[in-house]
Amino acid sequence: MKYLTLIMVLLMSLTISAQESAKIKKVNKVNLKSNSPKSLASTKTKSLNKALDLDKEQQVSVYNIFLEYFSKNEKTKDKLSKELNTDKKINKEKMKKRLVEHKSESNKALDEALKGVLSSDQYSRYDKMKLKSKNY
Repeated sequence: MKYLTLIMVLLMSLTISAQESAKIKKVNKVNLKSNSPKSLASTKTKSLNKALDLDKEQQVSVYNIFLEYFSKNEKTKDKLSKELNTDKKINKEKMKKRLVEHKSESNKALDEALKGVLSSDQYSRYDKMKLKSKNY
């Protein structure tokens, strides 16, 4: 009888922990989808501020650069997804290629804009950060 009770308690605890992890995953997915360009720009600016010790003027400039960057990316993704949904004949590989090309161009523009705001030392540290992480 003791073993039966112990087994039941263990099974219940496993079930509860599985449900909690499913809830956490669901919340994380919602948070990723609800990231607006403003919140993404704010997060990136805070991250760069912490890593590069930006002054107030640089923080404002970097925030505006990232806001423009994320806004353009969101518009492009929406546009491409609408094209894909409306015209089923469009090849998905072509769509992926266009998205990669846009991202490449957009990243180059971002780097150029940041190069104008950051000092040479800050930009070299930013460049090293970017190489370490594919999020930049």
